[in-house]
Amino acid sequence: MKILLINPPPYDYGEYSRFLERTPIQTYTMPLGLGYIASFLEREGYDVTILDAYVKKLSYEQIGNFIRELNPDVIGIQCLSDQRASWFMLVDLIRAVDNTIKIVLGGPHPSLMPEQVMTKCHPDAIIIGEGEETMLELVKAWEQGSDVSGVKGIAYQKDGEILFTQPRKRIKDLDILPLPAYHMVDINDYQGWGFLQQIFKTRGIKELPKYASISTSRGCFGNCGYCSSPLIWKRQWTQRSAKNVVDEIEMLNKRYGVEFIIMTDDVFSVNQKRVISICEEILRRNLQILWGFETAVNLISYDLLNLAKKAGCFCILYGVESGSATILANISKRIKEEDVVNAFKMTKDAGIVAGAFLMIGNPGENEKSVDATIELLRKIEPDIILPQITMITPKTKIFDVAKEKSCIDESYWLTDLPFPYYTCERNLKTLLRWYRKLFYYKHSKLGILLRTVRDYIEFSTGIRIDRDGLSKVEMPPAKI
Repeated sequence: MKILLINPPPYDYGEYSRFLERTPIQTYTMPLGLGYIASFLEREGYDVTILDAYVKKLSYEQIGNFIRELNPDVIGIQCLSDQRASWFMLVDLIRAVDNTIKIVLGGPHPSLMPEQVMTKCHPDAIIIGEGEETMLELVKAWEQGSDVSGVKGIAYQKDGEILFTQPRKRIKDLDILPLPAYHMVDINDYQGWGFLQQIFKTRGIKELPKYASISTSRGCFGNCGYCSSPLIWKRQWTQRSAKNVVDEIEMLNKRYGVEFIIMTDDVFSVNQKRVISICEEILRRNLQILWGFETAVNLISYDLLNLAKKAGCFCILYGVESGSATILANISKRIKEEDVVNAFKMTKDAGIVAGAFLMIGNPGENEKSVDATIELLRKIEPDIILPQITMITPKTKIFDVAKEKSCIDESYWLTDLPFPYYTCERNLKTLLRWYRKLFYYKHSKLGILLRTVRDYIEFSTGIRIDRDGLSKVEMPPAKI
């Protein structure tokens, strides 16, 4: 069978775009999930093609022409919650082009809301959870004309009824998977990420090195209220071996000229011994490569950081979120301030760029909790901060809180709107003012006060006061 895997094109929300994201988020990496499924199927002898309509910014007309020319038997679609309007349209397009093509939906959103997605889109199957083994068995079943009821980990429809097969167990040994199908995409398409440019500028590096991303583990032990990862991965963490990881790093470096690697793991250093082994393997092979990762503040050590620096680690991004113990408790973020302070001190002592992910607007947020975050930032002095306003994502604890407050319900995910900000307690103007306030943490208290008063006037009147005088500014919408 001929199989096409599609990353849907970006969806322009127009006037309903989130205020801080007026254009679609830049794609900075190949769709690794599709890459793994493609290589897994290819190893079994199937003819597989990846079409990244997102990074190519293809129109639906162009996608339709591509499908007609390729004439696939099966199309698998990567489905993210925030781009659901795009894949809703893509399913309709495929049906219009050729109604005999089998359509498979997979990814976070269908895994979390299979009944609603099945009712809305009527695909031939939904893959719930990991896709490699399930997709292979599903394709084989269709190829042989057999019943799909024996394929674990899917939802499908029969006689108008939505049916679920037995859940599929997680892949314990990720080394059994072939490396993602990099040869099916153009790595040069995934360059120029602005956020990465900011990180390198902290060290005076203006020219962004050629980069790629890899996934070395799956899942997270945490249960943070804003995150869907524990729902998708069931709070189970699986890993690739150090040798397997460095094999991919070396291949990307030598075959594609990649100079910087982004580890996309939710929490890279769950197993610190494995990270040390990765560093030792990079050094043993004498690979001249830079890399960075995300992790928790309580999952690093001096020994790990110093060795990581020698092996080319350039930056580490930590999930700090808030300086308020109350807010952290409200979102089930189990870290302590002393862990945050120690992590940033150790990272900076090792000569590694230290960044802080921050959130504004979680349940219970107020002026006092924002000030607590600013005080924490003054203590840790991060090289870069990455704040965002809390958004509501499907099935998370934040979603449940918002639902209890009658701010949202499941029908929202049938609309073509983006993730909404959590505005159940504070309006967007207040959240934006607090968001800006974080960037002022290096100023004196008087400096912060003057700037926040200026921001208050701006968001209240639509008039900005700066060195050039008065000017009108775009006002944020009520909620989105």
